[in-house]
Amino acid sequence: MSGEDQTPRPWTQLKAKLVCRDQQTGVAYVLYGTGVATAPATATATCNTGNVAEQVAAVAQPLGSGVTGCVTWMEWVHDGYNSMYYGRGTAQCDSGRYHVQIGCHSVQTGQDYVVYGPTTTAPATSTTTCYSGNVAQTVTAVAA
Repeated sequence: MSGEDQTPRPWTQLKAKLVCRDQQTGVAYVLYGTGVATAPATATATCNTGNVAEQVAAVAQPLGSGVTGCVTWMEWVHDGYNSMYYGRGTAQCDSGRYHVQIGCHSVQTGQDYVVYGPTTTAPATSTTTCYSGNVAQTVTAVAA
């Protein structure tokens, strides 16, 4: 997948939004295009050099009301202190107040559990982690 979105959308005006991943660190981030396009023109955004786009979205302009335009992702994070890995989940929305909810799984015990992240206001991210050594299986944005 390239780091650009050039797909026309049915809204009158739109911006492009990408979830990009840094190939060296493994960390994901959201990047909005700088321009607003009027349909049927295309809106574009490009990830930082050497990074890849994992998700592509069109953001209607003006933004909708409530919690809209949410993207979520998960990643493995290394805890350098005790050499353990754990799952991390992040949610980012275009409007509204929300928090991330991640479904975690303990590989050792087989138990599933849910962890909630901090409530935030768009376009900020809400991020939380599973316990050390556990994996994130689902990530959801939940309206606050």
